[in-house]
Amino acid sequence: MKKVAGISRWFHLLYLGNLLWAPVFDPAAGWVDWVLVGGVVAAFVPMYVLAWQRPSLVRWRCTVPTVVLGALVTPFNTGAAVLFVYAAAFAGLSESRRLAMRWFVGLSALICLFSVVSVVEMPYRLWGLLPSLIFLWLIGILQVEWAEREREAGELRIRNVRIEHLATLAERERIARDLHDLLGHTLTAIIVRAQLVAADPARVQEEAAEIERTARAALGEIRDAVTGWRSASLETERGGGARRVDEPRREVVVRRDPDLVTSARP
Repeated sequence: MKKVAGISRWFHLLYLGNLLWAPVFDPAAGWVDWVLVGGVVAAFVPMYVLAWQRPSLVRWRCTVPTVVLGALVTPFNTGAAVLFVYAAAFAGLSESRRLAMRWFVGLSALICLFSVVSVVEMPYRLWGLLPSLIFLWLIGILQVEWAEREREAGELRIRNVRIEHLATLAERERIARDLHDLLGHTLTAIIVRAQLVAADPARVQEEAAEIERTARAALGEIRDAVTGWRSASLETERGGGARRVDEPRREVVVRRDPDLVTSARP
């Protein structure tokens, strides 16, 4: 999808073809008009590429220079008003909705101004400016909507990562607490009995049997706890898999292997 989106962005440069209307259809056009078109394209394309590569720099290195370039060229070539459409797209990409709307109003005011002060004859002047005025709002608003969806998706991904991190920490704390509860008392009892054996060698057999019994009981508790953790993990994976199923009517069936939870037993 990203590759397709990147290719489609290059196709958007075709709108620069509006610059060609004046030198192609104006009988009085000369080489200066063609040089002007080539200069505008050469100056704008790097800003266009930068807008997608570095969104944080869009306002001062893309939007403002594009508006300035359009303001300098539009009085002589009304097709250059398409630069205001690109500027609206840049503003929709990088600004909040309220600031983007202010950009749209300002750009519309510039187009209306050039409809009065342009040197291009009527009605060609309006034919070059009116489409840009309409598409400025259309493309600008669509860009605002797309940018807001992208920001919301990014914030959602960040929240999900945080939730997963907190869940992992909580699970680690729970496991550590369970192990402490299971082993703390048992190991303390084993240590005390071992000290009794060292102090009274005559009680070796009796205490050794008691230590073995205590150790086996602790081992059984650990196995039961591990079995519970495995079952909980399986249920978690089942729930996660069910949420990821695209088809709402698909049923998720989990079959457990009886040996899976008893593999740790001798």
